[in-house]
Amino acid sequence: MHRLLLTTIIPFAQAINLQLDSPSSIKDASKKIANDMMTFYTGDEPGQIPGLLPGSLDCDPGKPNNYCWWQAGAMFGALINNWQYTGDESHNADIQISLLHQSGDQHNYNPSNHSKSMGVDDQAFWAFSALDAAEANFPELEGEPSWLSLAQGLFNFQRKLWDNATCGGGFRWQVVPVNNGYNLKK
Repeated sequence: MHRLLLTTIIPFAQAINLQLDSPSSIKDASKKIANDMMTFYTGDEPGQIPGLLPGSLDCDPGKPNNYCWWQAGAMFGALINNWQYTGDESHNADIQISLLHQSGDQHNYNPSNHSKSMGVDDQAFWAFSALDAAEANFPELEGEPSWLSLAQGLFNFQRKLWDNATCGGGFRWQVVPVNNGYNLKK
């Protein structure tokens, strides 16, 4: 039996019993990790914003329990992968609501509530999760944009941000010109 210690992913993590030759052991360990990860999620609570982790609007990783917007996008992508490989549907509703809500009014992962720190790379994490959902055939909500259309929405939005004027082309780090870091290129 192997023990997996995930202190880099989950602070104060405990060892998880894992038998690498046992699909049920792998699924059980994965479920525990997904459930532990979701204990940080508050976007499903009354008065909170779907898809956000605590601190996502301020993004100060130096503060305890303060996460950036992109980290929530990466988390939901990991949950999609977990569903794909284990069949665990326990977080599907939160994933669906979050991917759709955080896509914004234009369905391009440029929601207005993140304009003060919106990075091109931050948006990409959400689009990668939407692509994971499309590729895994993750259940879509009837009457809502498809996962693929959300990723296409970001592509079409970011295509207009490509800047050939400096540094031989590329994206500026920030989407909004008044944000710190706008003059940095990716």
